[in-house]
Amino acid sequence: MSRDWRRPLTVLHTEPGTEVNLVGDRFLRSTHIVFDRESTERIRSGYACAKCLEPFEQAWPEKCPVCGAPIRARQLEYFTKEYAGFEKLGSQFALDRDDIGTVDQ
Repeated sequence: MSRDWRRPLTVLHTEPGTEVNLVGDRFLRSTHIVFDRESTERIRSGYACAKCLEPFEQAWPEKCPVCGAPIRARQLEYFTKEYAGFEKLGSQFALDRDDIGTVDQ
């Protein structure tokens, strides 16, 4: 990994999730987070924690040094469940199209 491994993951979009969990004596709603491709790849390849988003200098540590999540044993399973799929953000049209702004007659 390059020397900028400490760079935080890039979040493109967040919104409230549908799950509610009891944490201690409080109910907390989950959050749906959309990352850019590079950040998603860092999580998938073990260079960042899928739970707390902490970046790692070396891939696949035994545990996350911040939240204690079992990275080596469980992160790929968690990633497959939570991060699978793509989110389309923004316009459905390419910005470099020649015909934008014209009306067919």
